[in-house]
Amino acid sequence: MQPAATDTRAPGADPEKSTPQPRSDFLDFVHSRCLRRTEKTAERLGAARSDPTASAVHDLRVAARRLVYTLDCFTPLLARDRAADFRKRVKSILSAARPVRELDVALELVSEMDSGMGHSLADNLRRRRETAARFMSERLERKGVQNLTRRWLGTASSAAPEPVEERPGVTAKGGRPSIHPHWMPDQSCAANASAVLPLLAADYFRQGRAACSENAAAGELHAFRLASKRLRYCLELFSEQYGQSLARRLEALRDIQSRLGTLSDCDSTIQLLRSPEAPNNAASQRLLAILAVRQEEATKSFLESWRGHFDTLEVEEDWRVYLALRKE
Repeated sequence: MQPAATDTRAPGADPEKSTPQPRSDFLDFVHSRCLRRTEKTAERLGAARSDPTASAVHDLRVAARRLVYTLDCFTPLLARDRAADFRKRVKSILSAARPVRELDVALELVSEMDSGMGHSLADNLRRRRETAARFMSERLERKGVQNLTRRWLGTASSAAPEPVEERPGVTAKGGRPSIHPHWMPDQSCAANASAVLPLLAADYFRQGRAACSENAAAGELHAFRLASKRLRYCLELFSEQYGQSLARRLEALRDIQSRLGTLSDCDSTIQLLRSPEAPNNAASQRLLAILAVRQEEATKSFLESWRGHFDTLEVEEDWRVYLALRKE
């Protein structure tokens, strides 16, 4: 009779937990994309903290928003609690930089006015910008938003939960899709892209039709601008699966985002000019009138572009077929 094999594991060790299971190729893809955008955000964070110029603050917000949208996109594949905490930290970066960015936009618009009218208003905005930039730098120095890359690696080391089924529902505020992507961890990147991205595109077109209805509110247009960013940033993650042909579609989304961005810039500047801190003088009233006209023109420009290039079932079907990677 042969002797029983000796168990060299530590007492109480769980056989299923003693050796970490390797991630699938798709999960490696997901975590590498999250890491890449985390590293970019950390880089922009350092630049904006040390020298908060208008371009540095703008670049930080773009990088952080890309990262947040990536986390949202892959939520079902991430460790829920850790990913939620990490996302909250990245959102705090966006929150810290937002007042500075809004003042930079307002200063840019004021600079377009006649040279003799905007001086006192510009001086007021610059003073407020200096204060906002100081507060931003202080917030970015806090421990909670430092060492982002290390924090992400700690988040990614935890086991991911089981993917959730996609669920139809009412479109969430802030441009979030109304479906939860049903990713397939054991399938290839191409298989996941062809299964999920057409559904996200269809949801995007539904949001567009709702936002562009006759009685659409400004808030819906703002949410749709964020939805345009969200879809573009998601598609960019899969650029290797679609190749150069994807560039034209990304540019179409960028154009929508830009047209609606003008509307958003006008709205944020109007809010600043109506705040108690702003001077109530002829320059302010003149700029408010100009911004009201620009808002109207920007809304008209966007609606014409959307209805002329997107608002048909044929265009939606073209996007869905393309994203499904079907062979024609």
